[in-house]
Amino acid sequence: MKTRKFLWALLPMMAAALMTTACSSDDDSTSVSPKPADDQTVKSIPYTVTVGQGTTTRATVADDDVTLQFAAGDELYVENKSANVYGRLTLQSGAGAATGATFSGDLYYTGSAPAAGLMLTATLVGANDKLATTDGDKVTGFTYPTSGNICATMADAVAKYSKLTGSSTYGAKSFDLSQKTAFLKFSITLSGTTAGSDVLVVIKNGSSTIGTGTVTATAGTSSVKADFVLALATGTTIAAGSTMNVGTKEIVYSSAEMTLSGGFYEYEEEVAGSYFTANSSGLKVAFSQGNLQATYNGSTWTWAFAAHQYDYIGNASGNTKVTDSYPFISENATVDLFGWVGASSNFTGVAQYGITSSKTLNSEDGYGYVADESMKAEWNSTNLTITNGGTYTWRTLTGREGGEWDWIIGQLYYADPGNNCRASGATVNGTSNARFTHATINTDGTPVNGMILFPDGCKINSSSATSWGNINLDSEWGTKCTTAQWTHLEELGCVFLPAAGYRKEAEVNYAGEGGYYWSSSYRESFLPYESNTTWAHSMYFGSWSMNPTGYDYRYRGYSVRLVREVPSN
Repeated sequence: MKTRKFLWALLPMMAAALMTTACSSDDDSTSVSPKPADDQTVKSIPYTVTVGQGTTTRATVADDDVTLQFAAGDELYVENKSANVYGRLTLQSGAGAATGATFSGDLYYTGSAPAAGLMLTATLVGANDKLATTDGDKVTGFTYPTSGNICATMADAVAKYSKLTGSSTYGAKSFDLSQKTAFLKFSITLSGTTAGSDVLVVIKNGSSTIGTGTVTATAGTSSVKADFVLALATGTTIAAGSTMNVGTKEIVYSSAEMTLSGGFYEYEEEVAGSYFTANSSGLKVAFSQGNLQATYNGSTWTWAFAAHQYDYIGNASGNTKVTDSYPFISENATVDLFGWVGASSNFTGVAQYGITSSKTLNSEDGYGYVADESMKAEWNSTNLTITNGGTYTWRTLTGREGGEWDWIIGQLYYADPGNNCRASGATVNGTSNARFTHATINTDGTPVNGMILFPDGCKINSSSATSWGNINLDSEWGTKCTTAQWTHLEELGCVFLPAAGYRKEAEVNYAGEGGYYWSSSYRESFLPYESNTTWAHSMYFGSWSMNPTGYDYRYRGYSVRLVREVPSN
């Protein structure tokens, strides 16, 4: 989503004043400067003005809603260059006020005292201003920097880079000021980034860098965001196709040429490069931060995504203590392996989501074995309240040949990536259209086996892993990554599916050796001996195996990894 909010437009004005003192010499041989004529003597006169009276233009910004106000330390530089009148006035009252701030100081002049109708230009300079260049009582110029000029908040940007000017007569003793800087506020969604991490930002206008800085990613209502502000001179023309890099992601923020006016602009974007094409129509999805988990505290159930992509429970309490009756799990235990329950099932409560290990209920009265039936209650944010899922709509990927699991990963026996899988994967260690690799991550800590999925269009260097195994082929966890290397890959948008094993009744098998992930698709009965559809489709992988269109008995406890659809901008 891209939005730009135009609040007001103003013409640029550069305030520069240079005073020259005339002198003459009656005798070129003398080394003593003569006394200037009386009308060239620099004189001063007290001057008090009111600024912003009756307007809503102030010196600094109180918050990101652009509520402007004056601040202690503000100074008003007043001049008429041709009349050689200038002075610096300091804030006397009105700090924190919206209108009617008072500034006082001395005006300097040569010749006759300023007349009531003399036109003066006023420039406001804040205490933290980094834009205006001053020399004594004069503003000598404005410079918009191109490095270190990324600000975390609008308040910080306005305090440093505001250019407020206005004109009035000497006799009026009041000025209404107008903003001559354009402020661009960016709010960028950062998939695969941890709140609190530092993110490098580089903003370009065409091929020229116009802004750099480091910002801290913060937790949003449904994601992690980087909010930052860039200040530019009014009248700046942003070229079509201008880009910015936020961390490792490149974004086109100006698809068409635009000329900036003084005021405020807003730009929001979900960072590309962290998504996966999921079907032949180009649908893109983003994965949840970890596998789905359900926790029972003795009276209620809560649902959440695992804290890390590599987290899984395996043989620990929860997966191995699922019972035949409500609540189906021991108190204060967490489940992350679920059975696939068909619509014909008579299961209710949490059992309809596969939280039961009942061997006796593996029948038409249990998990539901009617042919061609959908899930009874899919693991999604419509049916479940996922505590750390934000406001996104989460769901399960579809299975079967040509389904979403198949399109993201691709069948091993397809040499042509155009067959039932995406052709838009990453470039990894020189391999184009990289979609997955079997890997062991966190090798310098607690190693975890699993599968790395590479997002669309990402470029990954050889140094991002200690060693690279097969790409788009199975291997015995051939890719090896340290914790730091995996963190880097995660920042690039890579997804890790841990080999969490599967539950058969109350026993977990192959934890750390194989990954088994449900789809939302039933297994179609099309063979003569398949008179009873007892299966559902899944994706599974092992050290030397891989199948995104597999299937298994519905009562098996498999992992669930949800996705959200990425809207088209």
